[in-house]
Amino acid sequence: MEINFTPLATISQIKQTPSRKDGIPADLEDDLRAYGAKMIQQAGVLLKQKQVAMSTAQVLFQRFWYTSSLEKYGIAEIGMGALYLASKLEE
Repeated sequence: MEINFTPLATISQIKQTPSRKDGIPADLEDDLRAYGAKMIQQAGVLLKQKQVAMSTAQVLFQRFWYTSSLEKYGIAEIGMGALYLASKLEE
């Protein structure tokens, strides 16, 4: 029996994100993505969200950046949108 592994993101998507294609250095992209995840966590605590909603929001936030560039969208807007969507998904 053959096991079929279907990754959520391919290796090429991970190595060459849209932000890197737009000229954003990898270190800066990593820092901004970490900052966005921290911001989601802090906002979730202030809004008294469940941890599962905050974690889901962080996953949605990270996955968004594999298809869109940091040059085109703001960290805060995408982060809060992800938290809103995650809170509705986890209700």
